[in-house]
Amino acid sequence: TTYLHVDGMFSNRLPNLRDKLVGAALEVDKNHWGLCAKCRCVAAERLGVSPNIQVRTAELHRVTAGGSLPQPNHCDYGSCVTLDIMLSRPDIDFGGGQ
Repeated sequence: TTYLHVDGMFSNRLPNLRDKLVGAALEVDKNHWGLCAKCRCVAAERLGVSPNIQVRTAELHRVTAGGSLPQPNHCDYGSCVTLDIMLSRPDIDFGGGQ
């Protein structure tokens, strides 16, 4: 796992990508769940910045043949929405999966 959010690196170096991903997550939330309208970012409030939805963490996971998430009951506590993006092409870069 590579933590891309450390020291604001993700937001500072890739602001357009960050905005695109946050926009996509907010749009899906608006159309299906309505969770984000009810959320306030407590950590942001403590820092005295806007309590709007924030990127809490950005991680890059590299999964190789036979790999998987080792914790089947893993949960992203503290997140209103978790967005996973596959950067590989199915049936081209890998085969199988569940």
